[in-house]
Amino acid sequence: PILSGEHANFSRLVVRIDPTTEWSLETTDGRVTLFIPGKEIAFDAARVFEKIPRTRIGAVTTAIGPEGTSVAVDLTCDCRVSTLFVKGRHLALDVSDRDAVLPAPESLPAPETAEARDLRETAAVEAAEQILLRQIERAAGQGLIELADAGPPAPPQAE
Repeated sequence: PILSGEHANFSRLVVRIDPTTEWSLETTDGRVTLFIPGKEIAFDAARVFEKIPRTRIGAVTTAIGPEGTSVAVDLTCDCRVSTLFVKGRHLALDVSDRDAVLPAPESLPAPETAEARDLRETAAVEAAEQILLRQIERAAGQGLIELADAGPPAPPQAE
């Protein structure tokens, strides 16, 4: 089924498709059409208007033809339509008034400084060394490996 939801500044339609599926969005006056070439997907639009009013979206029709599947969305406003994947398997079409302020996308963390990255990487390397030493000691204790003496240090290489 095509899912729907009403939000303060936009109406959302959601279809379930694999994120690797090829799709396109065609916008014409008063209509947006989602087209999925080469696939026959039976989207059911019967319950779309149970959760949203017809203030932005007037009709949703689906069709399956020899070239693929289409979902046509008739708009009832001078709307902006944007798309995004939700949870990796749901393609959302957000229909908002052109002058509406949409919620800001989740902010990204501040870039990591070189010093902070060095500290994090040094700590990770030291932790890995400790784990590796414990594993080697355990393997030696079980007789799985024999530890050799380190021997004299290697002479410095001439440059």
